Amino acid sequence: NRSPLHYHDFAELSLVVGGEGTETINGKKHTMRRGTASFLLPHHIHEISGNPGSPVVLYSCMFDLAILYDSPRDRFLLDDLLKIGSELPSFCQLSEEQTKRLESLMIGIKQEYESDKYGRDIVMRSMLTEALVLVLRTCKKQQIPDRAEPPVFKRYVAELVKFIHLHYNEQLTLNELARIFNSSPSSISRSFKRYAGRTLTDYLHFLRVSRATSLLVSTTMSVADISSEVGFQHFRSFSRVFKSLTGLSPNQYRRLHSKEGGPPT
Repeated sequence: NRSPLHYHDFAELSLVVGGEGTETINGKKHTMRRGTASFLLPHHIHEISGNPGSPVVLYSCMFDLAILYDSPRDRFLLDDLLKIGSELPSFCQLSEEQTKRLESLMIGIKQEYESDKYGRDIVMRSMLTEALVLVLRTCKKQQIPDRAEPPVFKRYVAELVKFIHLHYNEQLTLNELARIFNSSPSSISRSFKRYAGRTLTDYLHFLRVSRATSLLVSTTMSVADISSEVGFQHFRSFSRVFKSLTGLSPNQYRRLHSKEGGPPT
């Protein structure tokens, strides 16, 4: 089995419960087997290749990092998650006891998501938080030697990325970000590209189009309203960027995936 090279507008926590294969995250390959846990930030690019004789079986929990912005008590958790792939490894190998606990949490999250029980969102958030802490405890033991930028720079970039994820549907410009972060437009541009591997404009387009694909499939909003909702000032620009990233016009995308009964996976 194989998952083509791709990236998301959400974070992803996964756990291998069976089979064997390899996963490539941001160009770095590692083995996948029972107990391998991986965490991907929204801009991370990854690909999974399974062993034909023993295909990879895994649980995957995808979520918006914004759910961790609501509680000041979880700030330390968010700060560490943003270090994944730079200061902290993107994957770790759990013990059998840890694997069973994380598998139980994944199953619990899925059951709550599929239910209409009172307080299900609170329960899911609680289980997700425990799952992330479990993985981070192991990842932090495998901390990557710090050969990059100083901590002040990393905190600055983490705050910048957080701000962009919270405000991507607003009219963000380099000049406005420079004002907010007391920096220069050129410094903002260089710092962001060094962190995300792409320009701020490209990243904003990716976030906006990703949100638009969800709205096209899950709502009856007009395409023009969706264009405005996700942050595009001009409908023509929205249509052009949307097609360049998805290969389809917004209307074609809606027709195709509405027939399939839901958003693409």
